Formats: sequence, structure tokens, C-alpha cells
Amino acid sequence: MAPQPIPETGDYVFDGDDDGMFSNVTSVLPGRAPFNGYYDRSCPPPACFDECNKCQLPGGTWATFDALMWWTQGMPIPALVTTGPERFAGALNQPTTTILFGGTLVDNDVRAGGRLNIGTWIDCERTIGFGGAFFDLQRAATNYNAGSNGDPLLARPFFDTTTQSAETQVVARTGVASGNVYARTTSDLLGADAFMRMAIKRGNGRMLDFVHGYRYLQINDSINVYDKIVSTDQSGAIPLGTTITGQDQFTARNQFHGWQFGFLGEQVSGRFTFGGGAKIGIGNIHQVVKIAGRNTVQVPGADSVTRAGSLLTQPSNIGRYANDAFGFVPEVNFNLGYQVTQRLRVNLGYTYLWINRVAESGRQINTSIDENQLFGLPGNQPTFHFKQSGFWAQGMNLGVDYRF
Repeated sequence: MAPQPIPETGDYVFDGDDDGMFSNVTSVLPGRAPFNGYYDRSCPPPACFDECNKCQLPGGTWATFDALMWWTQGMPIPALVTTGPERFAGALNQPTTTILFGGTLVDNDVRAGGRLNIGTWIDCERTIGFGGAFFDLQRAATNYNAGSNGDPLLARPFFDTTTQSAETQVVARTGVASGNVYARTTSDLLGADAFMRMAIKRGNGRMLDFVHGYRYLQINDSINVYDKIVSTDQSGAIPLGTTITGQDQFTARNQFHGWQFGFLGEQVSGRFTFGGGAKIGIGNIHQVVKIAGRNTVQVPGADSVTRAGSLLTQPSNIGRYANDAFGFVPEVNFNLGYQVTQRLRVNLGYTYLWINRVAESGRQINTSIDENQLFGLPGNQPTFHFKQSGFWAQGMNLGVDYRF
């Protein structure tokens, strides 16, 4: 169909292509720059342009919800529970020692989540828009529980700085003690941003926008280790039936606040849409690590005695520690969409997110211990120093996009 003039408003160009669901048009409005966009093929060429074109595809306001299936790199933790022949007591320097828990990555399994993105264009030409997004992943958790009446042996390993040797705290050993160890780790990830979109290119089924605004990201994790030891030694220094319970607790919180900028693009081909984005956030990462512990001794017939510190937590490292560091957060995503109706589109995509500096609780555990502190005497180990590393999260998304 040939271009037809529209009195008093401008020119309307209809491409006449019957291959796709939408047509590309150019409208020239008085006092405005040319605008290329997607229009409903069912609208007749003599359309009304006195206000926002009613024949334009819905899209003044958008809402996108994605179901996420993501995984993260996982958190490294040291060896926390061991077993082996009784004569070596589960010490890590022995080839016969077996690590029952720790010495690997935890919380790196696939987990579900959700992401919501909403926004609106403030002009008819869809050249300036504002929006916000939020995502949250299901908490990842790892649990370990083991108990023994003495056989097999259960132990918690450490390095004794006074003797410069690998040692263990025995939890269960034949003729000495029975006991159990419970450990739990958790990991949480969520993020949000508020942004402004500015059109760079429109037309020929293409869209390219510059996006910038505020970015927030939070990564929390924790490790808790509980042990209970009951003396079964009838002739030892510790009275028979004495119960010793301990708890080591490490938690870490990382909060990124910064400015984010990048690009969003789409290419329409019939009912299909190929899109993607690349953004990077630059700002501050506020890190907080908390270390706490306690040990309670209950001798039969006497009052219980509680002191600060258990095994990996001692007066030399117990406390709250804060740190601020420069951070940057790059993110890329790709999406394949299918236009079900003029307003509804389904999407399948992939996202990769990275943050350059994270203080994870597992990295803050110092297994070098001054044995004097185990008996309530002064000591200078373990010490605390912030240990940081990069952190990534990635995965697939399946969702719907609705245009109002």
C-alpha cells in the first residue's frame, strides 16, 4: 500500500508486508522528531495522531515476571568434622583420616527464585521511561548431623599453634566420650534497582535503549557448628557423665549500593523477539562479619559454667567486624520471546551476574588455634582478617511480559 498523507498531523507510512504480526511505520508529528515503532496491522492507515496513537501496540506501561532457576558458585568451608583410626584421633595430617563435613563448596545447588520488572514510558514516542526491578532467590542450606557412642570416632580438627601440629577436639571415642555434631550453612541472594530508560534507536523491528540508575545487591551467608560431648571415661580427669556443649557461629552480610548503567536491545521478527542487555554497577560494598561462640560445662551435681568461645571461636576472634570496599557488578542477560497476543509475551532467557568482592563466612574461619584458650587461658589465635573473593550467580528464567 502506498504512503497516504494524514491532514494536519504528518505522514503515515504503512509497509504492506504480510509476513509478520506487526508493521513498521514512521509518523511525523508537528514539532516532533520522526518516530519508528510497532503498530497493530489491523488499524487502518488513516489513523488518528492527535494524541498518543491509539493504533500503537500496547506498551506504555510494562510488567514482567520471571520464574528463576539459578545457581551460585558456592561457599568454601574448611574441614569441620573428621573420623579415622582412634590412634590418630581424626587429625588432618594423617592419610587414614576421612573428612566427614567440610573441605569443599557448599550451597551451590540449583535454587528457585523470582524476578519482577515494572515500568512506564512517560511520552507517546516511548523514548523516556522509568522502572524498577527486584529479584530474590530461595535460601540455600546445607545440614550435617552425626552422632556416635564412641565407635566410630568423631572429631573436630584444628591446627595447634602452641605445638605447631595438627590436632583435634574429640567428640566421640571408645571409652572416652560419646557425642554428636550438627552443622548448618545458609546462603541468601537478592537484588533491586531503579532505572531510567532513554531511547537510542527505534525502527525496522529494532530497539536499543540506554539505561542507568541505582543498583542494590545483598549476599548473606552463615555457618553454625554445634557439638555435644558426654564423658564416658570412668577413670579420667573429667568426671563421668560430664556434658560439654559448644557452638561456633559465623555470619556475613555484603551490601552493594551503586550506580548502574548499560544497554537494552530487542529485535522483532514476526511473533518472535530476540533481546538482551549488558549493565555494570559501580559503587560501595559494605561488609559485616559477626563471630560468636560459647561453651557450657555441666558436671553432675554442680552448677553449669558457661564461657565465651567454643573451638573455632575464641576471645581472640569473637566480635563484629565491618569493612567498606570498592565494588563493581557486571550483568548480562539474553531473552527469546514469543508474542502470544498484542499485550502478552512469554520469555525464556539466561542471566549471568558477578560481584568482584564478597566476604563469605566460610572464608573467615581460622582453624589455627592457641590451645591455651581452650582452657580459658590467654592466647592470640585464632585472629581475624577480612578475606574476600569474587562471587557469581547465573541461571535460566521463564516468564511473562504484559504491556498495558
